[in-house]
Amino acid sequence: MTIMYTPVMLFDSDVRNNVGEGLSFPDAMLSLPNSTRRLNGLSINLYDIMDSYEINGVQLSALYNSANISNGITVSGAIYSGQRANGILITGLSSSVREVNGLSASAICNVTHSMKGLQIGTINMNNQTYGLQIGLFNKTKRLKGMQLGLWNKNGKLGLPLLNIGW
Repeated sequence: MTIMYTPVMLFDSDVRNNVGEGLSFPDAMLSLPNSTRRLNGLSINLYDIMDSYEINGVQLSALYNSANISNGITVSGAIYSGQRANGILITGLSSSVREVNGLSASAICNVTHSMKGLQIGTINMNNQTYGLQIGLFNKTKRLKGMQLGLWNKNGKLGLPLLNIGW
């Protein structure tokens, strides 16, 4: 293990396996896209395209955040995109994730294939929802849980205020 600093990352690194243990600090507004297979620790991005396979820990971003697997707390100022988010996912504008386990909160839009847990946003759209959706407009193809909102759609059934699926 060595400490490596480039304009893209600062963390303890195993260069052979591209594994970071610690912190990632891309330079503000000038960062180049960076890539790592796994980052354990904290990643802070002001403007970055974080092309990572797995992030374990806390990840913050001002504009855009992307990881295949995010375990822990992920906060993004604008947009988050990924394959799976486990834990807490909070975005300023929208999130697009294939699978969410835990809490997903967004000011405008949450889009997932499979949601297990609590989803809060102005617009929530899923293929499968296991848990609770809270928003103005909630839409899912398959619901095992509850929807609270101005308009809730579960498959072919659309109801105002409350929709429950078994």
